[in-house]
Amino acid sequence: MCGEGDGLFFMTYIFDHIFKTGGTTFNLSYLLGAFPRNEVVIVRGFRDPNREDLERLMALPDEEKRRIKIIAGHNTGRLRPYYPDARFITIVRNPIDRGISGYLHVKHHPDAWQNRGRLIWENQIGLAEFIRDDIFAGERAPSVSMHDGQAKTVLGPDYSPDLGEEAVIEIIRSRYYLLGATERLELLLVCLHVLAGFPLVLFNNRLVRKERESFQPSAEDLAAIERYNRVDSLLHRCVCREFDRRIKELWSENTELLYQRYLAALNRFRLETKGIESVTPVLFNVGRVPGSLEPQEELSPGAFSLSDAVSHNESLVVGCGPVEVTTIPRRWAYAAAFPFRPGAVRFGDGTGPVLVRIEARVEHGRIGIGCVSPDMTSYFTAEIERTSEDGDTFFDIIMDPIESRHCGWLVVRNTAEQGVPSRVTLRSICTFKVDKIRPANVENPKIRMASNLA
Repeated sequence: MCGEGDGLFFMTYIFDHIFKTGGTTFNLSYLLGAFPRNEVVIVRGFRDPNREDLERLMALPDEEKRRIKIIAGHNTGRLRPYYPDARFITIVRNPIDRGISGYLHVKHHPDAWQNRGRLIWENQIGLAEFIRDDIFAGERAPSVSMHDGQAKTVLGPDYSPDLGEEAVIEIIRSRYYLLGATERLELLLVCLHVLAGFPLVLFNNRLVRKERESFQPSAEDLAAIERYNRVDSLLHRCVCREFDRRIKELWSENTELLYQRYLAALNRFRLETKGIESVTPVLFNVGRVPGSLEPQEELSPGAFSLSDAVSHNESLVVGCGPVEVTTIPRRWAYAAAFPFRPGAVRFGDGTGPVLVRIEARVEHGRIGIGCVSPDMTSYFTAEIERTSEDGDTFFDIIMDPIESRHCGWLVVRNTAEQGVPSRVTLRSICTFKVDKIRPANVENPKIRMASNLA
């Protein structure tokens, strides 16, 4: 997070990694592929290294705290008092899958051998006993507990075995910006892309145990997991319910097409790289979703005007139509912003979404354009990216009638890697009515299941 007026980042995001929910994949494959290393802090594992990293983050001067985009790792909930404005994110998992994954991890992973793995092998400890005695957590590591460990982390001081569904939902809404489920990881990434401008990345999963394919839990095993994880089961249901609500609010035909393109590219990448986790992740080119929108009546005046351009971060902005924008070299730096004209587009009374179409040519590098809130703290539309290879092109942005009531700015920023500036010529910004967009089928989304993630 960088200071206001910086235009680089206005919000720090903290990912609270819960043991055996796919967090290693999120941290090391997704985050390190999506953001520059100097903007991400991955907190080391458990015990002393984990505590040392957290204490260092707590002690940072405010100016340095504001320069961190993402903090991720176990026990990062402890940072709440030190980063009061941060947005917290986490992932939860079906307790059955999590229990099995935890057992196989401790039994087979080299890092767990000296701690508990040897004990399991020498004493032939099965899954039910592993869960019942909470063997991996013991007395020293409650953060990896298999006794409602997810609920104790997510609900914090409000945890109680007597909580009901509505109480759990109220708590998670108050404590987290966004919660997802391991089984729907790719959908969570698309949500983060739409809501907060997070890049989409092609990557392979980590710590996927081959032993899971042949492991069959017994009825005793399943009963033990259910007995000791009743609040975890409730939490998982509540998180899925809340996640579906968020999906319904932000989804559109455009988002559905983007999601399907991303899934197809991700599956192709994993096939081509044979799922090898050490393969370097690559950014997914969001590009234009072909054939997704047909503009109807043009609205005049429009939601934005080229003549209202405001320069950010000492970027060079020349002209009032067309407008040439040259960014600074730093990736993600805001370069130009156009204020929303609320009198031009009046949402409400059944008004459908509108299309903001920017006609442009990226002369050099990579440019991202999207709509942000008045204080520039968050995106509420997808950020559309184009490169110099696209030639004459359009940036098509859908403004939802509910979210767009709070629109502040149309932002142009540099999304090029390797510290190079980008340059774009904006020829026009037009606003159109479009047909009502169908909602996504969130009840049965076309999701590649990821239940074997570590």
